[in-house]
Amino acid sequence: MTPADKERQEQFIREMLPHAVDLYAQALLYGYQVEAAQDLLQITLLKAYRGLHAYQDGPPNKWLRTTIRSSPYRPY
Repeated sequence: MTPADKERQEQFIREMLPHAVDLYAQALLYGYQVEAAQDLLQITLLKAYRGLHAYQDGPPNKWLRTTIRSSPYRPY
């Protein structure tokens, strides 16, 4: 792991992961069952980690909520 990767991982843990509970609650409010809400949370956090380079200073919960709303995930 390069120092840049390590810093990215630390930034994600420090700034994004504390909002996981709120994102999960949001997924449940969308009417998803527990398993589907967990899947949506996982997809959202993965998208956030991959797109962390695009995140700029500001409230991370707002950025994450936009990410979860724009997810194409639809359980069947």
